[in-house]
Amino acid sequence: MKRGLFYVVSGLVVAGFSSGGIPLASAQQDKYPSKAVEIIIPYDPGGPTDRVTRVIGEQLPEALKASIVQINRPGGGGIAGAVFAKQQKPDGYTLLAHASGFQITPLLDRNCPYKLEEFKPLARFTQGPLVLAVKKDSPWKSVEDFLAAAKATPGKVTVGIPGVGTIQDFVVRLMERSSHSELNSIVLKGDGPNVTALLGGHIQASVAGITALAPHLRSGEVRGLAITTAERYDVFNDIPTFREKGLDEATIRAWVGIFAPANIPDDVFKVLDTALEKAATSPTTIETLKKMGTVPGYLNASDFDKSIKSEVARFKTVIKPEDVK
Repeated sequence: MKRGLFYVVSGLVVAGFSSGGIPLASAQQDKYPSKAVEIIIPYDPGGPTDRVTRVIGEQLPEALKASIVQINRPGGGGIAGAVFAKQQKPDGYTLLAHASGFQITPLLDRNCPYKLEEFKPLARFTQGPLVLAVKKDSPWKSVEDFLAAAKATPGKVTVGIPGVGTIQDFVVRLMERSSHSELNSIVLKGDGPNVTALLGGHIQASVAGITALAPHLRSGEVRGLAITTAERYDVFNDIPTFREKGLDEATIRAWVGIFAPANIPDDVFKVLDTALEKAATSPTTIETLKKMGTVPGYLNASDFDKSIKSEVARFKTVIKPEDVK
């Protein structure tokens, strides 16, 4: 019986097969896949994109019949990894895992070095909310307290985000606009470092994905002040929504998905489409994702593409000229 394996080579996480499975390089070099497939993760280890991708990666070798190498290339709020991925040959051997800021960054950053058209959506794996959180000993008990402090001390209240132009950055801008305040956004290399900085007292608040915050919300180490769901989130229903607080524009679902450079061959795309669906919808994957605190939300390539285009259209109605840097 074939079993997917993970092992470490030069600091990279590699998924392969046991001796009864498919070797790292097939004898049929012309048939995809005939060698290991790299997945670029444009954030540091420990954040939602990294954790979700690695869960999928545990099932993908069996589904794809190939080894998987997952490489973290953080920087620029996910931009560095995206630029690297787009520069690779569109042959299916370099894929890009990314999060919901992927489609908003080009809208907020006029100098963004990639365009959405340079990538082909392959699959969405999860969707889940963002949370404005503070440490348990913070004096702020509500989002009103938080924004009142920001208004009283312009530019002094610190809030962690994983990059300029990310979906977290967008939520911070919406809070500033609604309260006529100025926050001090501290850019960190992903939601993992963002939450770590919060726990360490290096920042006063954080806007991060539920996956990164869930363990600390459960333990009581952090307090959620507001969440981006339309209704209260059943897992943490004590956290009020931004909509309840009059910030309906911040009703946002963060997602994690995977892309390929544009112009990927149709036959390669079909192989990936089938394998990704199998990996993302396996009972083991779904159970693991739920335990992490995220919401499994698989979409195939076509539906994921439609969802992204719909989100972009919505964001264009919300983004103001002053939001674009």
